[in-house]
Amino acid sequence: MYKLLIADDEIWIRERMAKEIAWSSINVQVAGVAEDGREALELAEKLQPDIIISDIRMPEMDGVELMHALSERSSGSRMIILSGYDDFAYVKEALKFRAFDYVLKPVEDEVLLDIVKKCILVLALEREQKNSVDRMRAEAKKGRSLIKEKLLLSLILGEYRDNEAIVDKDDQIYSADVLFRNCIEANVHLCILVQIACQEKTGSEYSLEQFITIN
Repeated sequence: MYKLLIADDEIWIRERMAKEIAWSSINVQVAGVAEDGREALELAEKLQPDIIISDIRMPEMDGVELMHALSERSSGSRMIILSGYDDFAYVKEALKFRAFDYVLKPVEDEVLLDIVKKCILVLALEREQKNSVDRMRAEAKKGRSLIKEKLLLSLILGEYRDNEAIVDKDDQIYSADVLFRNCIEANVHLCILVQIACQEKTGSEYSLEQFITIN
């Protein structure tokens, strides 16, 4: 369920919003209520709500100051601002800090539910986009790891050709010298089995000896 935080200095308003609106019908749970912006900020940091419904004018810290504070903390919460005043200056400030919506009081329950439902759709889309990006990054990382393994295997098997390079789908180039340099910079040690042809002191015959080279 999506977590909702309600902030309003009028107790009867915040209690009614918390208890009388059918939030569960849209998969929302009231995680907390606050009587001013400062308390709302503390609860937001603790509860990490998805959505915050806040009055614009409150003691200690008003709705705009709350949005500013959350923005500085890179909060992912979406804010819906309620106000009893059709004040353009407040609207302008609210939009500056990316308030999801600005609603005049009194607001009907169904109207508020519809606004929150729209907010949920936006949150769901953002989460899906983030998950898609995370999946693509994980696949790219896995692909780069396989490329490095292939390059290392070709070195071990003696199939690597001088100046051979592999280019992945992100146009990143991998070659033996790049691989070794990255390992050195990352303080990673490679254990590679190589075969070296050595000339015997007593004749012209060559023998193959295996050495372990630690880089």
